[in-house]
Amino acid sequence: MSNNVLVIGNGFDLAHGLKTSYNNFIEYIKEVQKNKEFIPSDEEDVFFKECVEKNGFIQYFLGYTNEVPGWVDLERLIREVVGYFELFFSRYEDIIDTRNSITWESGQHDMSDNWKLKTINCLDLFPLFDQDNTRDYMYSKHLDRRLYTDEYGLNKREILRMLKSQLDDVIKLLQIYLSKHIKDEMNEPVKPIEQISVINPSYVISFNYTDTYKVYGINPDDVFHVHGSLDKDNMVLGFNDDAPEELDFVYFKKYFQRIQKLTGYIDSQKMVTFSKGIEQLPRVHFYGHSMDKTDGDIIEQLMSMSKGFIIYTYDQEDYEQKVINLIDVFGKERAIDMIQNKIIQFIQCE
Repeated sequence: MSNNVLVIGNGFDLAHGLKTSYNNFIEYIKEVQKNKEFIPSDEEDVFFKECVEKNGFIQYFLGYTNEVPGWVDLERLIREVVGYFELFFSRYEDIIDTRNSITWESGQHDMSDNWKLKTINCLDLFPLFDQDNTRDYMYSKHLDRRLYTDEYGLNKREILRMLKSQLDDVIKLLQIYLSKHIKDEMNEPVKPIEQISVINPSYVISFNYTDTYKVYGINPDDVFHVHGSLDKDNMVLGFNDDAPEELDFVYFKKYFQRIQKLTGYIDSQKMVTFSKGIEQLPRVHFYGHSMDKTDGDIIEQLMSMSKGFIIYTYDQEDYEQKVINLIDVFGKERAIDMIQNKIIQFIQCE
């Protein structure tokens, strides 16, 4: 009996006709945003509309709609917003004016090197200012008294709390979209794909929040949701840990959210089978996963726990991009060696 493990990404849901792409999510947000006749029918709809209008992350995402093809790139946008605040925290003393207040104008500083000369617009994204204009200073807008005082300086903890709260709202927004809208818009029931059926996995590792795998009769107990799931209300949305020593922004990193939300871990016992007392390592099938380095830690772990990968590709361009991503994850020499020796194999999606 063959031992197969199935790893699924968002492409798995898309292949089954579900509107779960980043663009689907953003387009729905745009519809809610411009629909003046949108009448909330319940508490979740009220939250959705208010969040679309006020959430700083959402406003930032909307400005990059045409440049962000998928969820991996959304993670990079979250990293970019957090990076603005990292830079702001490191330089805020340099942009305090002579009256010890941080002004709207002085918040605009060119960013260089990795930030490609973008400007710090974090002050424009979040409600950091004293909106009542109660301070009798030369500028009309200043940081709220909760966030900056002459005596204690910048209140980083409160700003981080606000930032965290807004990311939590984005996660809730996505949860509402996935649970209430994508299935309602399906014209036909979700049907299994024969090419996936024949894999007959004994274990599934899902990077999705959804449970589309159920159409294959897979028991949820045999599925590990890397980023949490709709059913368990523990969805993870963040970026990789690119600076382990930086803990101020640890909440926005996926590894911490996995710990905090108890998403679990890859069950090594379910990765193997035994034949005549001999351990049989599985073949890992990747369907609808980009193989991007943002999930490099999981990809490395799976390689160490298996006898190799089978990666499903849509077309030549997708094949080439996945090879590039594998080189990024494993390094050039190692990736080429595994491909040439068929430890990593590619199959065209039917």
